[in-house]
Amino acid sequence: MTEEHGSQDSQANKERNSDPSSGTPTPELPDDSRRQTGTTEGTTKPEQANDDIKPFEKRMFWLTATGIFLAAITATIFWGQFKEMISQTDMLSISARQARRDSENGDLRAQQQISELQRQATAAQDGVRIAAKESAQNAVRIERQLKLLQSQAEANRDQADAALKSAIAIQKQTEISERPWLSVNLKLSIKTKSISKFTIAREILERLNAKKDNHLRELREVVRRVTEFEDFSTCWPGDQLKAKGLIAEVRRVVDVKDAFTRMRMERETEANRVKAATGLKIRAVQQRKEKIQAISQDFFALFSEADAHKRGKALEGVLNRVFAAYDMLVRESFTVKGACGEGVIEQIDGVVEIDGDLFLVEMKWWNKPLGTNEISPHLVRVYGRGAQAKGIFISYTDYTDAAIDTCRQALAGGALVALCKLQELVMILDKYDQGADLKTMLRAKVHAALLDKKPWHEFLG
Repeated sequence: MTEEHGSQDSQANKERNSDPSSGTPTPELPDDSRRQTGTTEGTTKPEQANDDIKPFEKRMFWLTATGIFLAAITATIFWGQFKEMISQTDMLSISARQARRDSENGDLRAQQQISELQRQATAAQDGVRIAAKESAQNAVRIERQLKLLQSQAEANRDQADAALKSAIAIQKQTEISERPWLSVNLKLSIKTKSISKFTIAREILERLNAKKDNHLRELREVVRRVTEFEDFSTCWPGDQLKAKGLIAEVRRVVDVKDAFTRMRMERETEANRVKAATGLKIRAVQQRKEKIQAISQDFFALFSEADAHKRGKALEGVLNRVFAAYDMLVRESFTVKGACGEGVIEQIDGVVEIDGDLFLVEMKWWNKPLGTNEISPHLVRVYGRGAQAKGIFISYTDYTDAAIDTCRQALAGGALVALCKLQELVMILDKYDQGADLKTMLRAKVHAALLDKKPWHEFLG
C-alpha cells in the first residue's frame, strides 16, 4: 500500500506539473521530497526508480530510432539527389564543352564566310568597275557607230539620188539598149554619110555579143542570113573573093557546130535512155529480191506447220509465187472436169514455162519416200497431152528406185518428168544473193532427163 500510494503521489505531482489548464506551472518537487513523501520509511528502493525510468527510455529509444531511420531515409534521398546533381553537372559540363566547341567552329565558319563574302564583294566591285569601264567603252563605240551610220545614211541618200537620176537616164535609153540597132538608126537619121556599113555591122555585133544570152534569137538570125548570102555584087571587086571565102568559112564552122551539137544531143539521148533502162533493171532486181525474201519467209514458215493438209495446200500457193517471181508461172493450180459430167478428172498444181516448153507441176509433202503409185498419176497427165507438155515433180522426201525407173521408162513413150526435191528449192532461195537461179536449176534437170536419161539429177548449185 505504501508503494502504491507513493507511486500515485508521484504521478499526481507529474500531472500537476504538466497540467496546461492551470494558470501557473506547478513546481516540481525535488527528488528528495518525493522520496520522503513516497516512502514511510524515508528511503527509496532501486526497483521503484527503474520503474519510473523505463517508460521514458522506451519513448526516447523509439524517438531516437525514428530519428535515425528518418535521418537514414533523408540521407539516402539526399545521396540520390546528390548523385543526380553530379550527373547533371557532368552533362552540363559536357554540353558546355560541346557548346564551346560549336561556338569555336561557328566562329571559324563565320570567319570563313566573312572571308568568302569579302572576296565575293571584292570580285563584285571589280566586276562593277570592269562593267562600268566596258559600259563607257561601249558608249563611246556606240557613239562612233551612230556617227558612222549617220555618215553612211547621208552617203546612201546621195547614192539614192544618183541612182534615181541614173534610173531616169537608163529608162530613157532602155529601148535603145534592148534593141541596139536603134542607135544606128538614130545616127543614120541625123547624118546619113557620117557612118559606114563596117561601123554599123561592128557596133551591132559588139552590142549583141555583149549580151548574147539576151539576144540569142537575133544572133542566130544574123548567122543564118550570113550563110544564105549569095549576091556579092555590092562588094568591091577586089573584096568579092575574100567575102566569098569568109562566107564559106562561116558555113563550114556552122555545119561543124551543128554536127557536134547533133552528136552531143544524140549521145545525151542515148545516155539518158541507157540510164533509164539500167534504172528499170535495178528497180526490177530490187523488187524481185524483196518479193523473193517475202516468199522465203512464208516458205520457211511451212516447216513449222503441224497440219499436213493445211501445209500441202499452202505449199502450192508458195511455190506458184516462187515461179511467178522468176517469170516462169503460166497458170496456178486448176482442175479439169470430164466432158460427160464425170466431175473432176485431173488436178494440176501449176503450169510453168521453160525455154518455150510447158511443164505440168505436181507437189507432194509426205513423210515417206514416193514410189511408183505416187508418180504414175502425174505421168498419165503428161502422156495425155502428147509431146506438147512435160512434167516437173517436187517432193519433200526422196524417190524410190522404182519411181525413178518408171520415169526413165516413160521417156521412151515421150513423157518427160523431171524429179525435184524441196530442199533444192530451199538452197536456191538461200543462195539468191549469190546468183542462184531457179530456172537454171530446172533447165539442168530437164537436160539431164533428156540427154542422160536421169529423171532424178541432184542439183548442187
